[in-house]
Amino acid sequence: MRSDRSKNEPTNFNEGELRPPQSQRTVSTSVEPDQLEDGGDASKDKDVRDELTAALKNRILSHYEDKLRKHETDTELYGTEEKNNKAQTYDAIFQKSKKEEVRTVLMKGIAAVGKTFQTRRFMVDWAKGKTNNNIDLIVPFHFSELHTRRDKVQSLKDLLNSVDDKHRSFFMYNECKVVFVLDGLEECELPLDFENNKELTDMEESASMDVLLTSLIKGKLLPSAHLWIISQPSGVDKIPPEYIQKVTECRETSKRRQKLISRLKEILRKENTQDEEINHPNQKNTEHIIREDRRSEVDDEARNGRTVKPVNQVSDIFKAAKGQTMRTVLTVGEPDIGKTFHVQKF
Repeated sequence: MRSDRSKNEPTNFNEGELRPPQSQRTVSTSVEPDQLEDGGDASKDKDVRDELTAALKNRILSHYEDKLRKHETDTELYGTEEKNNKAQTYDAIFQKSKKEEVRTVLMKGIAAVGKTFQTRRFMVDWAKGKTNNNIDLIVPFHFSELHTRRDKVQSLKDLLNSVDDKHRSFFMYNECKVVFVLDGLEECELPLDFENNKELTDMEESASMDVLLTSLIKGKLLPSAHLWIISQPSGVDKIPPEYIQKVTECRETSKRRQKLISRLKEILRKENTQDEEINHPNQKNTEHIIREDRRSEVDDEARNGRTVKPVNQVSDIFKAAKGQTMRTVLTVGEPDIGKTFHVQKF
């Protein structure tokens, strides 16, 4: 099955795309010791952070705003452990409750349901200042892109710098709120050896991509960061559950389900016309009956030898005696007697 990503370009940005415009770039100058004592270094770091945040927001909007505007939001996020079954907002993604914040969230969903769309809507809403105003930077990567760097030894800081210019080398990531959006876990070909990999704690220590990822997901590297990991159901077991604090599911809205149902009914009506139903050779020569399994039950009807009954309406096919519902029904019959006809009629 193809992932959401196969329909669109990768979520992460290539090198240089997040560079601030020339008019916004700062100039690195020497700082006197008295300036450092007066907070000059902290002020410079804040300027760089604000500059990078603004550049990133502009880039996200230029990449995705127009594309998202053309698509209707027909999916919603639900917490798998919540009982109220209410759709979640983007502001609540990293919250388990009103008082409890979580670090790592896994969003799962079937292929093509709209998971990547949700991550892009999340980033666009942040860039517009609609949600998550406490976040300073969003760093999107796709696992297939990270796999291409599997043989390169680098630090987490090098990885972050690879998607921006030299200003990030001055940036103190542990002093701001960073969110990693890691899409396509089911496509990850790295071993993700959580048990045997070295646990890194220094952002400037170099290691393989697999070690960087396991250390980041474990919370050893940049523990202040948040992670939003996206996967089809086939990939969720790649990360041990103890490193996931919250699981959400991307589902279709009821409006989208109704559209799909209406479309399917229209297709079936076109394939099985009324003329075919009237002219079917076995229309009047066959009868659909149900033979009930009474091995665990003996009643008067069984004693009298009545073990079958006609299906008056095809819609009753899953209805059992005493108001119960059957899950699986097997229809048998001789060749060409009309089994397919009854299925089409259903």
